[in-house]
Amino acid sequence: MTDKSRISINKVEQEDRVLKGLKDKGLTNLSCNYCKMHLLCLQLTSPGEDQDSAVISRIAVRCVGCGGYSDVVPIVGQFYPGAPSDDMAFDIADSCDDAPESDILFQAWRK
Repeated sequence: MTDKSRISINKVEQEDRVLKGLKDKGLTNLSCNYCKMHLLCLQLTSPGEDQDSAVISRIAVRCVGCGGYSDVVPIVGQFYPGAPSDDMAFDIADSCDDAPESDILFQAWRK
């Protein structure tokens, strides 16, 4: 009689597997031009295949603390926004009259 409660699988070493999914293309950090606070980081990615993306997004961040802005940074392809530290928070900003011209405007603040 076979013990069906135990499942056995062939073990595959990590170096033997072909990784699929997103490729890491580095980080881009945005800081306030006025108070120099680190506001937002963008994790840049691309599809598993090395395909060039034609999508360019112009990103800026408003500093809620001092009312200043980051530089407008052009990002090619996919990105994931993140807080640069545990004491920071961010969100998509509503349009601001004095904001630099960008495709996506974030706002960031210290918690």
